[in-house]
Amino acid sequence: MVKTILCLALFVSIASLGYGDVDFAKNFVSKSQDTFQTRFLEIGALGISGRNLLQLFKVSLVDVIRPNVRIPEARVSNYYDRVHDYLFRGALSLPEVCDPDKSVVAQLTRNVSPINIHSHNDYWRDLPLFEAIAHGATSVEADVWLVPNQNKLQSNGFALAVGHDENYLGPVHRTLDKLYTDPLLYMLNEVNCNKRVKKSNRYGLFYDSPDTTIYQFIDFKSSDSVLTYKLLMEVYFKKLIEKDFITKYNLETKQLEWRPITIILTGNYPTDMNIIDNNGKGYFNDTKRYVFQDASLHDIKTYDNSDNKSLIASTSFNKLLNECNISRVKFNLKRKFEDNEMNCLTSLIETAHSKNLQTRIWGGPEWPVAFAKQVWDIELSQLNVDYLNVDDLAEAMKF
Repeated sequence: MVKTILCLALFVSIASLGYGDVDFAKNFVSKSQDTFQTRFLEIGALGISGRNLLQLFKVSLVDVIRPNVRIPEARVSNYYDRVHDYLFRGALSLPEVCDPDKSVVAQLTRNVSPINIHSHNDYWRDLPLFEAIAHGATSVEADVWLVPNQNKLQSNGFALAVGHDENYLGPVHRTLDKLYTDPLLYMLNEVNCNKRVKKSNRYGLFYDSPDTTIYQFIDFKSSDSVLTYKLLMEVYFKKLIEKDFITKYNLETKQLEWRPITIILTGNYPTDMNIIDNNGKGYFNDTKRYVFQDASLHDIKTYDNSDNKSLIASTSFNKLLNECNISRVKFNLKRKFEDNEMNCLTSLIETAHSKNLQTRIWGGPEWPVAFAKQVWDIELSQLNVDYLNVDDLAEAMKF
């Protein structure tokens, strides 16, 4: 009886997605003797993409409670592992067959419109990176910590683990390469394999908007920012740079060349541009800069961005209010800004825009939900903030 109920629930979930053939869905849930892996590999025949594909995996996880199905020990989580292994077929090497229409990008972002939302603390999600782009987010965030190297990725003894708190890091599977740079490299290799397409054309992560770049924020958490930067450049981003997938700034011609991934350094990053640019020679002695600093929006009026060292200016909601002498307590009660307060806030955004900087505000109200959405509306329609910093991707999409 329990098995019947679970199969019925899965069938209803598949049918409710509005995709694929109903008869196939019935057949899919009826194969109770199939292995867990085999059943998931048949999902591709449904033709489901984007967040609906991810939702199908989540619903299908009811299978893990079946006593006759052996589930391997989770690397990140059973949900993440199943989605990852389905998308990449268990390998992160160069794709053997060039077929962009069946790529991971096609599965995750077909019929997905990219929107200017920042996936705040993206690594906290059930599916880091995948969930963000399946919802159309064009900016993701990874906090990185220096940890003893357990992946044998490099010989200097350190790796970069991703997480919010140093006490809860996963130094084997929750690392920057496992969650972000390896999947990014594989996905971009898949959609840039066609030899007939000009090499200067670099297709990105959005199937219907291949020119859209995605911002990869790297939040430095460890005190040794120089070593963290060295690892980023020489280990984690090097292959992406070599494939010309990373946005770059030519230090000689002063030209910015957009690519599918744009790296933004935030947190405890090196502030000395001589470290970033290798004394003006470019980190790899090629006169190119491949990373950009996250400017402080609340201090933007004195910020010098003449050499395009930054592309985005961010700040917390509290610091922005403090810069304009606005009490957050009073704002929470009134739920609106007075004219003079709005003028001050708007001037900061306009100053950032005049310096060729896009803007983002983090740490805004999260509850009640109606109040959070009201602040979103103020940011977008009155202040003209460029990127909405969100934790709830689904609500942001509806908004």
